[in-house]
Amino acid sequence: MKIQLKLAVAGITNDAKGFRVVVAKALDDAGLDLINRPNVAPAFKGIMMTKDFELKLKNPARKAGSIKELSGDVELFVPKNDRAASVIVKSFPKQMGTPIQSDALKAAGIEIVAQTRAEYEALQEKKEKERSKTGQRNQPAKFGPNDIVVSIKGATETVFACEFHDPSDLTIQPSGSMDMHRYQDKQEFERNFFYDFDARLPETTTLVVFIVTRGALVKVPFALADTKLP
Repeated sequence: MKIQLKLAVAGITNDAKGFRVVVAKALDDAGLDLINRPNVAPAFKGIMMTKDFELKLKNPARKAGSIKELSGDVELFVPKNDRAASVIVKSFPKQMGTPIQSDALKAAGIEIVAQTRAEYEALQEKKEKERSKTGQRNQPAKFGPNDIVVSIKGATETVFACEFHDPSDLTIQPSGSMDMHRYQDKQEFERNFFYDFDARLPETTTLVVFIVTRGALVKVPFALADTKLP
């Protein structure tokens, strides 16, 4: 079952980069718990100037006529509220292929390696040769010549996304992007962000890594009672 929530607070989403809906309690009038995966925190999603937030619940019991109680928080990720939520790496192309040296990333328990297409493909080819010895193989990803791969290890779940800025601090928009699900490789989890660019990024490009911190969260509580089911 899907439910749409609307925030009535004017301007509250203006500076938000992402959101998630955390349900604390959801019961129908038959007593059925409607929370999906109660022990797993939902991932943050990108926000596009919207006041509508969708949450997914289990289907209510057939005999249920209403949602007796529904409560929780819409959590907004607002990085400007906490300096630690934005890690700035100036001229990051100069550090391509090696772990980015950053005290802020180290403090957050995160290791990041930005790679070009050629660097990433060479590394994956090496890994595939190692996997083939054990009978394991992964489908290789396809890239363009100007694409950037940002590989993350450590506290990967705290990384929301990355942006690329020019020397004037204007965002360089990729033509496409993808967040690859984590996979296990030699007992180590890794997460990869893929960014497609039409032109090669100059060496003056700044990488901005957004990290979800407590100080960057804005919680908007919601509570509904005795809501009729359709």
